[in-house]
Amino acid sequence: MKKPLKQTLRNSLQDCKRYPDNRDALTRILPLVRQEYKVRTQRQSIPFGEFLLRQIAFLGKRVWFSQALLLFLLCLLVNTGYNIRSGITRLTFVPFLLGCCSVILLTAAVPMLYRSVRFQMLETEAATHFSVSRLLLARLCIIGSGDLVMLGALLLFAVQKSGLSPGGILLYLLVPFLLTASGYLTILAHMAYRFFPYLGSAMSACLLAGLCYLKKWQPAFYGHTFTPGWGMVCLILLLFCMWQVKTISRRDRFIEGRFRLG
Repeated sequence: MKKPLKQTLRNSLQDCKRYPDNRDALTRILPLVRQEYKVRTQRQSIPFGEFLLRQIAFLGKRVWFSQALLLFLLCLLVNTGYNIRSGITRLTFVPFLLGCCSVILLTAAVPMLYRSVRFQMLETEAATHFSVSRLLLARLCIIGSGDLVMLGALLLFAVQKSGLSPGGILLYLLVPFLLTASGYLTILAHMAYRFFPYLGSAMSACLLAGLCYLKKWQPAFYGHTFTPGWGMVCLILLLFCMWQVKTISRRDRFIEGRFRLG
């Protein structure tokens, strides 16, 4: 609210309180109220693309630098796993490591998505003209683009280093990644936001435990390659992720503890 309007409103309300029939105060304030209302109705909302570019300038560099550092550590982990194993054990251990890396890629994004609550800024963001859903979608776009680049880099590194088939490497990177992403997006779309780090971390731990179980008790699982059947599974998971993102985008209002449709 502009300063002249605030001052006039304060003075006029004081006059109205002293003199209830003082029409002069109302006469002075009405033109300013109409002017302010006209200005507010003429404001145009920022398209999501422009809003995303602003968020990239504000948050992108820090997120992508963190992801680049994580990518270096994961490549070092895969390289170490390749060197310490030999023969038949390498054929199962390296795919197992790749599956774990794809889960870790998204697990590392939990603090970035939860930073509003962690720094107690959620109420401030909710009070702005931009909905929390748009902020969340922008962060998902920034983090997701970095994760896709990291996934591609891991794929190229593993193909060059391990000598495994590109189809097998793609399978053990992509399926755990899409499973983790679908779980995270489901939590964000339907669960309480304050529970996200706990539920997301628990889900990642369960996926890692499942990969360990397959390695120990079903090692033949790590001998598969990317087939049309697995491609269909990945397509279903991808469509499910897109559906959850659409659900998040439709939630215009946010209340701590739960989402509510606007």
